[in-house]
Amino acid sequence: MIIAIFGAKALSSHFLTDQRAYYSLLAVIPIVPIVAVSSVIKGYFRGKQNMTPIALYQVIEQVVRIWLIFFLVQWLLPYGIEYAATGAVLCGVIGEGFSLLNLFPVFKWSKHKKFKLHHSFIKQISSLQNSRAFFMCCYRRIFFK
Repeated sequence: MIIAIFGAKALSSHFLTDQRAYYSLLAVIPIVPIVAVSSVIKGYFRGKQNMTPIALYQVIEQVVRIWLIFFLVQWLLPYGIEYAATGAVLCGVIGEGFSLLNLFPVFKWSKHKKFKLHHSFIKQISSLQNSRAFFMCCYRRIFFK
């Protein structure tokens, strides 16, 4: 990230071939750690097969992002297209950060809940004789609940 911050001027002029992309490039840099942490938390919920928090906060994130883009781009457009584009990129960062701030407490709360296996599933596992029976039991459990 530090290299990207100090090398943004060179990146925007040589690789993006447009000096106006400099501010947008600076605005997108903070999204790297935000997306990294957010992806870990969303992966936790996917692993627990609980899609409700992910879906809810994705909708909230998109609403916040679109609302901010609408107002911030209109406010920054008189200053130039580079500032309007930077505002749009910054709204993406803010939207993802807003989603992370709302998803993190749900993650902390859900970690305190205990994971429970159904008694019938434990009985089936303990009564298995060979690996084929184990495979069939798991297959039935996954696909034919």
